[in-house]
Amino acid sequence: MWIVQALVRSQGQIFFQRAVLSGLLVLLALAVASPWLVGFAVLGAAVQTGVSVLLRRPRGTSARLSSCGGDRGSRGRTGPGPGFGSRSERHGADRAAPGSELVAGQPQRPAPSSGSHRASALAMSSLSTDATARRDAADGIHGFCGALTGCAAFLACGPSTAALVWTFLGSALCALLVRALERLRIFNWLPMLTGPFCAVSTALNPVFARWHRDAESPGAPPFELLGPIPDLVTGTVRASAQVLLTDHLITGLLVLAIMFFAGVREGLWSLVGALTATALGFWLLGWQPTMAGLAGYCGFLTALALGAVFPRNDAARAVRVLVPLVGACLTVPLWWALQQAGMAVYTWPFVLTTWAILFAQRRWARRERAGAAS
Repeated sequence: MWIVQALVRSQGQIFFQRAVLSGLLVLLALAVASPWLVGFAVLGAAVQTGVSVLLRRPRGTSARLSSCGGDRGSRGRTGPGPGFGSRSERHGADRAAPGSELVAGQPQRPAPSSGSHRASALAMSSLSTDATARRDAADGIHGFCGALTGCAAFLACGPSTAALVWTFLGSALCALLVRALERLRIFNWLPMLTGPFCAVSTALNPVFARWHRDAESPGAPPFELLGPIPDLVTGTVRASAQVLLTDHLITGLLVLAIMFFAGVREGLWSLVGALTATALGFWLLGWQPTMAGLAGYCGFLTALALGAVFPRNDAARAVRVLVPLVGACLTVPLWWALQQAGMAVYTWPFVLTTWAILFAQRRWARRERAGAAS
């Protein structure tokens, strides 16, 4: 059933992965941290997917036919009534509906007009749009922001009514926001990433502030100073887990396993991005947030996006290597700045950094093409 595939793949799409096995492993990684996370992630994905499909559902074919003039040929025709078989009325029907033929005194349906052809084309187009929306939903494209919204709601409010309301409301708003952003020209080429999740959850976080709990993430082990190398490894693994908004070590190891299962390039860029940002985080942010994985999770996603998902294959090798690393490093001071501003950071550093670099790359490519043409 496509809805089951959609809910599972939505979890994998957090890491740009469509495979069902990747989605199942993400659910396992969430379950290790807390079984509640699984429930809220699936619920959020279900709400966003359902609302997204409804928003893309085409209007009824009959409404499209009437609005496009599909029955224009029959509007002027005299309908059956007393004396319909008289010669004058039959000729009146002929004049009102040119091209119709009389058989046994009854006017046949007129040949399709250009309006009905347009209506048929629109009906076919609407069916195609509906099929595309259903296919995207089955691939998890319309569910991963809802999954993250559910995780954020649970981690902020615990297993409570407030968390359920946040999940339902936030996931539906994610679907509405995605639909609205699709109408902007820039998002014809710029990926939305987790931007809708960040925008909605940042807006809802203060609304539900009175129901926030003060407890740490479920299952989080106490942080201990082990030494430079062990601390770097621990911070990197926890950074991988923080993509799912938790800092459980086993969750982080499972996330890294998911990325290497997806491919060597995906695994290496994820690991290198988290490692680089974590190393920089020890210097810029200090020991406590970096050991919790907060310095490296956006570096994980940024390096994955720029190095494996949206690489500049036409650029020099040095550029292809440096751009993801620079992007991963930029997320660390941006994380600090957003935290100092009092915002709920979520994955904003990843989204803003990746958008900025992709935009700069596009402008640079246009300038190069213009220079080559001149």
